[in-house]
Amino acid sequence: AIINAFILCIYLLILRQYRWGATDLQRLDAVSRSPIQASLAEGLGGSTTIRAFQKNHHFLGVFQSYIDENSSAMLNFVASRRWLAVRLETLGSLVTLAACLFISSFNDRLALSPGLSGVLIIWASSFTITLGFLINSFSEVEAAITSIER
Repeated sequence: AIINAFILCIYLLILRQYRWGATDLQRLDAVSRSPIQASLAEGLGGSTTIRAFQKNHHFLGVFQSYIDENSSAMLNFVASRRWLAVRLETLGSLVTLAACLFISSFNDRLALSPGLSGVLIIWASSFTITLGFLINSFSEVEAAITSIER
C-alpha cells in the first residue's frame, strides 16, 4: 500500500507539472481560433465585394496568418499532451521493471509460484495503465472545461 501511494504521488506530481502549462496552451488555441472563424465569415459574406475590389490576395494572406497562429498554438498543446503521455508511459515501464526485478531478486526468499509471479507482474502493469488512463482522462476533462470557460 505504501508503494502504491508513492507511485500515485509521482503520477500526481507529473500531472501537476503538466497542468501548469496545458490550460494556458488550451486557452491560446481557443483564442487563436476566433479570428479564423471571423475571417472565414467575412470572406463568405463579402466574397462579391472582395472580388470586385480585387482584394483576394489580401484576405488570403490575412487568413493564412490566422491559420499559422492557430497551428502553432495547437501544436504546442498537442506537444504538451505528448509530453504527459511519454512521462506516464516511462513511469509505468519503470514500475513494471521494478516489479520484475523485485520478483526475480526475492523469489528464493518468498518462494513465489510462477503463476503468482505472473499475476504480480500483470497487476503492476495494469495498475500503471489504469493510473495513466486516469491521469489522461483528468487532463482531457480539464481541457474540455477550459474550452467551456471561453
